[in-house]
Amino acid sequence: MNESELYKELGILTKDKSKWEENIPYVSSLLNHDSVKIQAKVLWLLGEMGLEYPGSIQDAVSKVVPFCGSENVLTYTPVDTV
Repeated sequence: MNESELYKELGILTKDKSKWEENIPYVSSLLNHDSVKIQAKVLWLLGEMGLEYPGSIQDAVSKVVPFCGSENVLTYTPVDTV
């Protein structure tokens, strides 16, 4: 699946909250994707999923932590702007 197709798939999933919990492992696996655009979408989606299913997102947290210090503008938001 190319970047555009995957981004579209994630957009569809974003709108279907009934599928969020079961897709947390799949979405978190996409943090390893080569595309920074996909990584950024995945980080945002995992954040939203975590608000809805905090108990189910715990395994993904360790995969998100390395992105906290990212210098990439698509995956990093400085703490003072939040």
